[in-house]
Amino acid sequence: MNVTLKQLRIFVAVARREHVSHAAAEMSLSQSAVSMALAALEEQLGATLFDRVGKRMVMNQQGNWLLPRAQYVLAQVEAIAGEFGSSGRKMCAIGASTTIADALFPSMSMHLYSVCPDLELYLETGNSSVIIDHLLARRIEIGLVEGVCQHPRILARPWFTDQLLIVAHPAHPLVLQSQETPLSVQQLSHSRWVMREEGSGTRAIFEHVFRTVLASFHIVATLKHVPSIKQLVASGDMLACLSALTVAGEIARGELKVVHMRDVQLERQFFLLQHRQAFYSEIHTELLQWIVQQRM
Repeated sequence: MNVTLKQLRIFVAVARREHVSHAAAEMSLSQSAVSMALAALEEQLGATLFDRVGKRMVMNQQGNWLLPRAQYVLAQVEAIAGEFGSSGRKMCAIGASTTIADALFPSMSMHLYSVCPDLELYLETGNSSVIIDHLLARRIEIGLVEGVCQHPRILARPWFTDQLLIVAHPAHPLVLQSQETPLSVQQLSHSRWVMREEGSGTRAIFEHVFRTVLASFHIVATLKHVPSIKQLVASGDMLACLSALTVAGEIARGELKVVHMRDVQLERQFFLLQHRQAFYSEIHTELLQWIVQQRM
């Protein structure tokens, strides 16, 4: 058996990207070269590593067994190359919820490139459940999410407390009313809302806090993208519950106003997620240390 590092790199790339064409573009190879290397690896191992679902390449049980071991071998080779003066090929795949990605990724990427200028950095965005799925499938190495994760294969560490705000157009009646006296949960009954999608950490907290009046809410729209939610709320008579990190600019410019609440705890933890079986290189350790120092 003669398994090569190139075959392992191609296998890891296909596992992460789930498409031969995407993996080929990532590695600057032709699709036929990637397909041939993957076929040769499967022939040498005597096992099929992926299920072909249309154009998608979905890892099967054998692929899931191989992935952490291939990543470990490649990380060890990278460490050896670095120790002996060769830069190697440094890669880091991160997953983050949309709120965290918008707030943190620009400064995070600048820090990582200052430490490792030739780093190949990948960012996957999605709600908390999507990021957890990516981490379990080993398409990313580190996850940053808004929701609680209790999966036994994932290590979850709280690292930042985020405030959620109810926001509306400055002339919304509830904004004006709450400026005199903060509102109770019941005073929001029958209001119109733009909501985050199911599976997002923001929505989970919102539904828990407002569970007693949730049935009376008129949900006008359910959107995945925060900028679209803000634009809709700023131009109409609707409310939204969003992270203070994402609406700070609009509030400062007077485009949105806070609906002040009483006896309501609208805050949540951000969690740093790691796969318990993953091997972390020096660049991953550097990133983890930087993240836990941030207070955004």
